[in-house]
Amino acid sequence: MDRFCPKPRAMHLCFACCTLLVVANGVGAQQRDEALVHEFLTDAPAKWTEYRVTALLQQMDGTYIVRSNGKASTNRRLQYKANARCWMHVMQPLEQDAEFPVGHAYVVNEIYAFKLRRSNATAAWAVVDVIDRTNADELPREFVVNKTQSTSLLLSPCDSTFENWSELVGKPTFKVVGAKKVTHGQQELVEISFENSTTPESTHPLFPASKYVSGTFWFDRERAWRPVRRSFKTENGITGEGWIEYEESSADLSGMRHSSGAGDYPLKDGKKMKMESETSATIARPSNSPSDDEFTLTAFGLPEPPWVKQKAKGWRPPLYVWALAGGLACLVAAYALRRRARPRSEG
Repeated sequence: MDRFCPKPRAMHLCFACCTLLVVANGVGAQQRDEALVHEFLTDAPAKWTEYRVTALLQQMDGTYIVRSNGKASTNRRLQYKANARCWMHVMQPLEQDAEFPVGHAYVVNEIYAFKLRRSNATAAWAVVDVIDRTNADELPREFVVNKTQSTSLLLSPCDSTFENWSELVGKPTFKVVGAKKVTHGQQELVEISFENSTTPESTHPLFPASKYVSGTFWFDRERAWRPVRRSFKTENGITGEGWIEYEESSADLSGMRHSSGAGDYPLKDGKKMKMESETSATIARPSNSPSDDEFTLTAFGLPEPPWVKQKAKGWRPPLYVWALAGGLACLVAAYALRRRARPRSEG
């Protein structure tokens, strides 16, 4: 019997070892470097906010592919450029696209905004709508939604479809639950794991009920805390992960050249749809900002509306107004001369 029953001392040693293993595993699962947490919460949002200031003034030309359950559902070419006053988003499907069967362009300048359409990449553009911005306080929703296709890619190093990271990190609902250094290839990165409790007031204007509730991101803190890898879960059950690659010469959040992601999207029938996305783009800051002339109908080979020309050059009175003004001026001059001549004839 003795050989089957460990001695008390041996039992104590086994118990101690098991306890150490449990504690060690617990620490590894929730490793939180307080110095890294402080650096992340202090420096990262400032770097992301700084990037956002000029991010939408970059120019982009790239392709965007989405696969649903392994089958390509979206394959588009996206082009975007802007200056401080104007912006332009152009989309052309490269394959059959159920959501956007034809190419379109949304362009905004200081005087007017317009929407164009064309059947294929070599066809001529046709005008769909022109909006007088001097009489419109806000742009139609479709302009904002379509612009988001481009801007979401430009902002992806500091943003996502679901969250503005600078705002997310600053919310009282955001909590860093893990922070440690990791190695990816020859890069030393920082892994941040977080939890976030959401409220009804926190819904996204275009993607409601898609706020992050948890996630783990890898950041390159030597290059403005730009994200390299991300995995997340949203409040409506979407789970996903993705990678972002940058130009080798880029030292900050600019220069994204390729991103990929995959996620499971819950459906109403309880099933999940597997979605994969891939973006390859050339994104750069132009040395010279594009002129306002590049955001007009003329730039697309189309005539300017007459009222646009008038507002651009300033209002000019019709000829009959000039004739009336001239007649009144003559009457006033004749009356003044008569008043001056009257005293002399009486003397």
